[in-house]
Amino acid sequence: MRLDFLGDRFLVAHELVHTAQYERCGSIAAFLRQYLHECLSIGYPDAPMEQEAILTSERLRRPAT
Repeated sequence: MRLDFLGDRFLVAHELVHTAQYERCGSIAAFLRQYLHECLSIGYPDAPMEQEAILTSERLRRPAT
């Protein structure tokens, strides 16, 4: 991640979700295989792994209750 984006909590959280997904998959190859398959077969915005990253990071935009 570029240093000039480190202040963007949404983007940092989004990318950390992808890091957790990579760790769950067990290897970068397994992560990329699944992620790219989802993006190509379902479409990038609707791919489950991308949706997980979007929805998880979106929680940061909501005010704390």
